[in-house]
Amino acid sequence: MLRVPLRIPLRNLRARPLRALATLAAVVVGVALVSGTYVLTDTIDRSFERLFRESQKGADVVVTARQPISSPAVEPPTLPASLLARVRAVPGVRQAVGGVVGFAKVVDDRDRPLGRGFAPNFIGSVLPRPFESLRYVRGRAPSRSGEAAIDEASARFRSVRVGERIGVVGERGIRRFRVVGITRLGAGASLGGAVAVTLTLADARAVTGKRGRFDQLLVRAAPGVTPEELRTRLASRLGREARVETLAESVERQAREVRSGLSFLRIALLVFAGVAVVVGGFLIFNTFSITVAQRTAEFGLLRTLGAARGQLLGLVIAEALALGVLGAGFGVALGIASTPALDELLGMAGLDLPNSGPVVRTRSLIVGLAVGLAVTLVAVLVPAIRATRIPPLAALRLPVARVSRRARRRRRGAAAALLVAGALGLTIGALAPLASGRAALLVGAGALALLMGLVLAGPLVVVPVARVLGAGFARIGGLAGRLARENALRQPGRTAVSATALMIGLALVVFVAVFAAGINASAGRAIETTLPAPLEVQSQDGFTVLPLSVEETVRRVRGVGAVAGLGFSAARIVGIDGTRQVSALDTDTPASLVRLRVVRGSERPLAALARGQVLLDERFARSRGIAPGRTVTILTPRDTRFRARVAATVEDDADVFGDIVVSRRTLAARFGERRVALLLVEPQRGVPTPVLLRRLRRVLERKFPTVQALDQRAAKRKIERQVNQLAALVYVLLAFSILVSVLGIVNALALSVLERTRELGLLRAVGMSRRQLRTMVLLEAVLTALIGATLGIALGCVVAAAMAGPLASEGFVLAWPVAQLLLLFVLAALAGLLAALAPARRAARVAILEALAYE
Repeated sequence: MLRVPLRIPLRNLRARPLRALATLAAVVVGVALVSGTYVLTDTIDRSFERLFRESQKGADVVVTARQPISSPAVEPPTLPASLLARVRAVPGVRQAVGGVVGFAKVVDDRDRPLGRGFAPNFIGSVLPRPFESLRYVRGRAPSRSGEAAIDEASARFRSVRVGERIGVVGERGIRRFRVVGITRLGAGASLGGAVAVTLTLADARAVTGKRGRFDQLLVRAAPGVTPEELRTRLASRLGREARVETLAESVERQAREVRSGLSFLRIALLVFAGVAVVVGGFLIFNTFSITVAQRTAEFGLLRTLGAARGQLLGLVIAEALALGVLGAGFGVALGIASTPALDELLGMAGLDLPNSGPVVRTRSLIVGLAVGLAVTLVAVLVPAIRATRIPPLAALRLPVARVSRRARRRRRGAAAALLVAGALGLTIGALAPLASGRAALLVGAGALALLMGLVLAGPLVVVPVARVLGAGFARIGGLAGRLARENALRQPGRTAVSATALMIGLALVVFVAVFAAGINASAGRAIETTLPAPLEVQSQDGFTVLPLSVEETVRRVRGVGAVAGLGFSAARIVGIDGTRQVSALDTDTPASLVRLRVVRGSERPLAALARGQVLLDERFARSRGIAPGRTVTILTPRDTRFRARVAATVEDDADVFGDIVVSRRTLAARFGERRVALLLVEPQRGVPTPVLLRRLRRVLERKFPTVQALDQRAAKRKIERQVNQLAALVYVLLAFSILVSVLGIVNALALSVLERTRELGLLRAVGMSRRQLRTMVLLEAVLTALIGATLGIALGCVVAAAMAGPLASEGFVLAWPVAQLLLLFVLAALAGLLAALAPARRAARVAILEALAYE
């Protein structure tokens, strides 16, 4: 038996640098996204932990209000100031102080927001040593009313200097403060895009509306008393009035809540990384399939000389393993190095999160290396097995890729089964009366089966698509166009793999584009049907609650007619799992501002709200078996419970009102929330809407510069901008997988040109010009790209249409962004054209005599 030296795989890689580089690129991109995701999210987690630890520096025990319900719609409850004296009286307490940490929008002296993206603006009170965690890099701490300090990053963002003024838009309107200090948290803990303003305790309470209240009490233990002992003593004295934790427990809880809240980020980024890995797998598979076919004579010669099948298998796998190790290593290194760029990309989309330097854990390295090796070995397995089936006599034949009839039958059977299963999953998920979550899972499973079926049926699907699209090429490109079409049809399996890689990326892009258009259309319909008010008043970011006195200010504007406020909170219904969104309405809201569509129960829902009853969303009520007339017990964020009768169920297609609707009086009394997130306004009779809009804007710009008044058209455009901003982030992340698929087309064409060297020489010998050869290769690449684009756009549209079915009950409206779809088709053709430039140039330079002698 022939012994095959281990140096042969490395020599083969050096002999084929193009193939090696393309395969490396496929592995590197996917692994870089996987490793970069883990490094970035670990960095964010560590940064938040550091931020929480630094902000409570000097404390052994932290006392905060109990918060049975945690939700973005709920601001943490506060503690009465009288609790501080009781804490100080507990044996073992050396020192205790109270602090205020609230939220309010901050602007510079030109009323420009100091924050970035969706990051919060924190308002904190000055703390005495040793509890003060802020370092003053310039200036000093505020000591009297009207003075403020601001964090270094925010000051740099708007070029704010000591001595200048900033504005804080508090509950009673904007207040101007003179900056007396520039701060840095601890040793430089990152705040991300957040703003941190420090005021005196009285000013912080006035701005945040927390007079006589504290957000937290920081406690130091007396000598000889451990934090655990002090926590036990405080907890026994305070009982259920407060949550008592050691510093370590407080930091861990807050970090755990942040990790839970940001878990979607890691999942989303890993999904995009997975797409790039799968597309890279297609590139590797196609590359090795072509090279195994090209090396038929070489493998046949090795078999003639006595090489066993296992040795050939090991030879191909060794080459793949070497590429996988190199690609995974480079990918991990690139992922670590590109973490700041990924963080910046999230910041551009409004997700500017704390980052105190990269955190590289062993897990990130191991997962990245494992993914790189796994995808390479899995992708090369079929070509490697194919190499073992090459007979010794193949050394005497020209390399021709052949697939056995039995293998074709098995492949077609599996493809048919997957396509049928996928179609059934999409159809049942779209049309069956299932819960939206289960239906969406069924549609997702059907989409995956359909995708796998298309991959297996690639050669069968490519042929008719190539014939249809290639007909135009033949008419426009003449002889070069006809040859390009025939080349695509001659090896449909190879064309299918290159096109399929592009199909996957474009299908996801189309899915996102259709859903973004649908969300915009759904929001527009919600504004028109559920909230038909001519004018809206909301915060500039679209989700922050309005300062308390905004409503009073709006009502006093000349020409204002009816005004309705929409407030939000969260609650739990005892006996039912999960946190529920709560909305609150004024009980005198006219139908011209808000429309409630009653399905079951009282025909006068607002009157029922005025009597302390509640409304439930119809879908939620039916899924939990709650009928009108039943009494439910509701747990609020203030850790209180109250019983309320369900007056009616309402249909809310756009999910504006959440699961539970209460009156604003109930929201204030039971939930402790008097502010609203949205004001709906209509003008008095005879007052034109544009005139009232200008008046509102003048008043709000002067007193509340971070609050804006919008008409219906502007409100729709604002939602569209926010949706499109997030969609742009998705497009950028998907671009990596599309880049890999384009590299696959480049590699397949380059190897195809090498494989057809003799054929190209014959074409030149019978009179074909260099220009015609170049055009043929270019058109072949464009045709391959358009096949992938056609399949990708069709698949994306089918899946989006199926997913829209179960979401229709949630108010989703299917919309088709025709212009974007056409643009994607054109961009795919352009990508194919660019991918073929180098292979086409190489084909045109083939020397006739050398090509005719090429083996």
